[in-house]
Amino acid sequence: MTKKVEGKPFWKSRTLWFNLITIALGVVQVVTEVYPVSVEFLGLVNGVGNVLLRIVTSEPVNLK
Repeated sequence: MTKKVEGKPFWKSRTLWFNLITIALGVVQVVTEVYPVSVEFLGLVNGVGNVLLRIVTSEPVNLK
């Protein structure tokens, strides 16, 4: 018998919100042409943040 894994709603995902925020920061920087942080630093923060969030994540996300 296969166990069905429900998961949490996608809007409760810290990883999703973290990525949306870093994307928004990048878009704001490009649109306004104001770069308070370098693109390289923003990429580094995004990568490290995703790794850390993956380590602490224990529940799958449900896309429904």
